[in-house]
Amino acid sequence: HGTAKGGAISKKDFGVAFGGGAAPASLSDENLMAYWKFNESSSPVENKSVSDETLGTAADMTVSNGTFDQTGIIGEAVSWDGSTTQGIVGSSLSQFNFLHSDAYDFTINLWYKKLNAAEDLNQQIMSSRNTTNGFTMQFDDITLSKLFGVTCEQNNNTFISSHPGIGEIPQDTDWHMQSWYGNATDATVKFKLDNGTAITVTEGTAPSGSANAQYAMSIGRNSSASTYWYKGLLDEFSIWNRTLTDDEISILYNSGDGFAIY
Repeated sequence: HGTAKGGAISKKDFGVAFGGGAAPASLSDENLMAYWKFNESSSPVENKSVSDETLGTAADMTVSNGTFDQTGIIGEAVSWDGSTTQGIVGSSLSQFNFLHSDAYDFTINLWYKKLNAAEDLNQQIMSSRNTTNGFTMQFDDITLSKLFGVTCEQNNNTFISSHPGIGEIPQDTDWHMQSWYGNATDATVKFKLDNGTAITVTEGTAPSGSANAQYAMSIGRNSSASTYWYKGLLDEFSIWNRTLTDDEISILYNSGDGFAIY
């Protein structure tokens, strides 16, 4: 896809999405911390969120060795080469604490397209941790089952498993939407691929504080070393400090066409 049939404008002040054809239901940008559309022709990739709670320019992404102006699910996308491309978001170790604190409450939603159908082992989509504090989302081969994985860690205590056993990664080069969402109140994180059936990852040991991440957020590689590079395209990447509803995830999927929040 190069455009979205339901591409739309959404802003908290209005709470309604307007687009061509049959527009999806409303989607508020409340607590939208970062939103990367990847429509730039060069680095940096701007945080497009204008929510009242946005991280603003502090969440602009500096991309090294990326290929810009690629066809995205909506508009343009940026390609990661699997060996040298990386994105660094700001320099603060605390700005994404809501992903792994004792009061964690988040949604991460993105579209990805692999460059090679069979390549996915240990590729990290985003990472701010090593072994102490932070968050990681990745393709994972630990169980040799080509799984998705997420790790929330604090003070050397992993409280969301990185290997939840949620099924195989599609072995193709199509666009797919990946959604992680959950909060400390429910003590769970849910995962959806392409707005499919939600799979729940139950919290292990509850976090007990809000320590800063060990590293600033890296996109497309391990945050602490030059390893686990992502190889593929990314588009319409949003990070929220709230748990989106299933209906809101469905809006973002938009029957496979994607949804422009702005």
